[in-house]
Amino acid sequence: MEHVQNSLIQEGNEMGSVLYTYRSCVKALPQLPDSMKQNQADLYMETYQVLDLEMSRLREIQRWQASAASKV
Repeated sequence: MEHVQNSLIQEGNEMGSVLYTYRSCVKALPQLPDSMKQNQADLYMETYQVLDLEMSRLREIQRWQASAASKV
């Protein structure tokens, strides 16, 4: 049991580091001036494509959290 707890703690520390790194992603997204609002959907799609890999890491954190909660 102690090995499982240590493993969960180590994984949690790694996941926490990832969360800290990506916590300000939203602030980094470009904001369009009103004159360019018609291009907003295109910009969002391009942004999604760029950030998809990073978002998969955040989804991995969610899966870890659910797994850790069920083990605890």
